[in-house]
This record gives sequence, C-alpha cells and structure tokens, in this order.
Amino acid sequence: MVNLHNNLQLAFKPSAQNIPTSLDPLLAQIIQCYQKHHPDLRAIYVTGSMALGDFKPGISDIDIIGVTEKPVSEKADAARRQELTGISNQWQQITFVDNAAISRQELEATKRTPPAELQLFRLSTSAVRIWGESGDYESMRPSVQEVAYNRTWRAAGYMANYRAGIIMEAFRQDPRRHIKSCGKSAMRVLSSITLLRGAPLHMSAEGTADAVEHYAPEAVNIKNKAMAIIKNPTIPLEQAMAIADEAIDLFYHLNPNVPRRAITNAANQFLPSKK
Repeated sequence: MVNLHNNLQLAFKPSAQNIPTSLDPLLAQIIQCYQKHHPDLRAIYVTGSMALGDFKPGISDIDIIGVTEKPVSEKADAARRQELTGISNQWQQITFVDNAAISRQELEATKRTPPAELQLFRLSTSAVRIWGESGDYESMRPSVQEVAYNRTWRAAGYMANYRAGIIMEAFRQDPRRHIKSCGKSAMRVLSSITLLRGAPLHMSAEGTADAVEHYAPEAVNIKNKAMAIIKNPTIPLEQAMAIADEAIDLFYHLNPNVPRRAITNAANQFLPSKK
C-alpha cells in the first residue's frame, strides 16, 4: 500500500534539452513581458509538455510560471495575460501561452491557496528554469494524497466552469480543444485513482492510460472513452463532460472519505465544502 505522506514518484524527468531551440525568440518575448509587468520578478519557468519532451508543434500550448517576491496585483496579472495572448497569436507553433505568476510568499505559506497549490505542483514536478534565480521546489513537492485529491478537484472545477459557460483559456473556445479538455480532465481523475494505489505520476494521458491498465482495471472502460476523445474530439460537448463526470463519480465511489471542493469563481479556485 502506498504511503500517502511520501513525496510523489515521477515517471518522467524535465529537461531544458526538451525545449525546441526554434522557440527561443518566443521565450525571449515572454521573459520581456514578465519583466515589464512584474518589477519584483525573481524567476521564470517552463513547465508541462514542453519541459517533458511531449511538445507537439501546432497542437501543444506552452506553460509558463513566473515567480515574484510579493503577491501579484490583479491589474498586473491581467495586463501580462493580455499581452501574452497577443504574442501567442503570432506563433503558429503553439496554441496558447498558458501563463501564471505566483509569489515566493504564497509558495512558502504554511496554508496555501488552491492556485498556489497548483503552481507549486507544477514547479516541483515539471519545471525548467529559463530565467532568473533557481528555487528548490523539488523539496516542496506535495504528497501523493495532496496531488491525487487536487487533480480530481481541478477536473471537477473545469466541468463546473464549462457548464456555467466559463472558459478561462481563450484557445479552449475552439470546440475541438474544449471537448479534448474534457477527455484530459477525465484522465487526470483516473490518474488520481492510480496514484492512491501506488502508481508513479504520469503527466501525459498516454502514460496515465498505461497506469490505469495496471492499477485501476475497473476504470479501463472510462479510460478508453476518454482517450478516444483526446485522439478525435468530435463528440458533443455534453457527452465529453459526461465522461469526465463518470471518472469523478468513480473516484469518489472508490474513495468515499475524500472531501469535495466546490467551484467558487472563474479562475478555477476552490474552497472546502461539506459533503
């Protein structure tokens, strides 16, 4: 049985060598944008598929996290996001610059907000520094339990947002990407099930699919439907969301003592709620 308080086992290793050199000019623009809007900027990291060697030109987005000294104002955050949206529209190799800024104060707080939890997860598992000071985020990596719970909460939050007509990332307004996001949310939930049973963390849907076969045979049917959506996102959106719901329901059926969280706003932030 997995020790839920141990740090995660990872089935991957991020590397700067995975970042295509053809995107160096884009990264330079991103760095300049962050420096412009955040005078107390300390570092910038690439995370996600590009850091892990799973970047697909024209299909993948690029995930960026800036680390500041103090919490970022809503005005500065909005201005940076707007400028980076304009920059991303100029690059056909990517779909979107998925960007965030988090302060060292928020990352090091004893009780972190859900957005800080999400950014710490990204920094501690798949981050490659492209500018500024280095940070020892691996030592702050969340426990198996924290990651498993948060991945399911995040997926549930996306579904709640979608049903409310809220789409935070502009690129997901494309119907196919919107539907594909539901498939990825379902796989994220299934990864939660495998993590709680001792599997290493996979960031890709394909890696998670292999883990489901071994660690969660009762979830194989959902996995097959979710992967079909990811590979060919053509079914109606409501059906895609229903598959994500199916994964969420299975997670809570298998883990009835896990608390639920309720969606509180369009930024996909969550607060504990009574079951």
